[in-house]
Amino acid sequence: MKKLLLLPLLVIVSFCSYSNSAMPGLWNAGANGKFVPLFASDSIYFGKIQMQHEQVLVNLYSGFAVVKGEYYMYNSTDQPINMHVAYPRQARYSDTIISNVIPSYIDGLKVLVNDNPTDLMRKKDAAFENEMNTANPGMKSITGQEDYDNWFVWKMSFAPKAFTKITVYFLTDNSHGNLRKGYSSDKGSAFSYVLESGRAWGGSIDSGKICIQLKDGLTTKDVKAVLPAKALKGDATHLLYQFVNKEPTEKDNLLVWYKKADDDSSFEKKIVPEAAKYYAEIDQFNVAEFSNASFTTLQLNDLEIHSTNPLTWIFIGFIALGALVLFMMIYGIYRWIKRMNRAK
Repeated sequence: MKKLLLLPLLVIVSFCSYSNSAMPGLWNAGANGKFVPLFASDSIYFGKIQMQHEQVLVNLYSGFAVVKGEYYMYNSTDQPINMHVAYPRQARYSDTIISNVIPSYIDGLKVLVNDNPTDLMRKKDAAFENEMNTANPGMKSITGQEDYDNWFVWKMSFAPKAFTKITVYFLTDNSHGNLRKGYSSDKGSAFSYVLESGRAWGGSIDSGKICIQLKDGLTTKDVKAVLPAKALKGDATHLLYQFVNKEPTEKDNLLVWYKKADDDSSFEKKIVPEAAKYYAEIDQFNVAEFSNASFTTLQLNDLEIHSTNPLTWIFIGFIALGALVLFMMIYGIYRWIKRMNRAK
């Protein structure tokens, strides 16, 4: 009979466990990070190539972003290094401030090496599979994965004692951002850039900067929060994040949480097909505007949820009522059995 009395408690515990499905954090953030040496077979080159400088340019629109990243890699050896390099389709963003950041996928990746277009390796081709199995028996990646569905992959050469410039362009859908805590949430737009993946290369990054131009009439009044806190400077339409001599950790990852887009369904239909136009536009990015001495540190740290879903309380109320009814039923059965035993 004691086991029966434990059932209401189990129901409540099950409910609490179920509530974990509403993980706290920021979901569907448009995000990406740096390319990395992906294959275990290339691990012999670790520490021999350094990312000495990176410059990331971002045109931030109401519900999406256009990104151009320029990276200057230095081969410190006397020999050319040929290796596979990969860029994540979906970044892995670590953050302990808001528990979780769950990025979405990027679109339209374009890669240039020393300003020359580079073909990405096609995963469905037999030639790709053969090369991967030859260069990397067992299809094991440095990350421990056994497949490469989450990666754009290309093969390239780093000249000895020289710099190699890698340029990437891509689009992110920021329009489905969802800041959650329990069953309450705020909808908005979110863009992030993962710096910590730069640790895959040798040494620290000598210098770097991320320049964000606010577009579509956006201003910093539309930005709710930025991370790292107090690390960005800017004015009404510019955000600047720069650093020197850094080996990035999760605390250095960039996040911009801003107002919800009016149209959250236009990315696939209207933006992705116009990628070439947006890339041509970002090639005209005026970096000189970010050398403004009047830029001030941005105090934008509102990561609180301001709307409560009424269904949350209704759902909790139904669960509590159900648990109470179940408890009363079991308790009634227990009393009835007890009376029957006494009658005997």
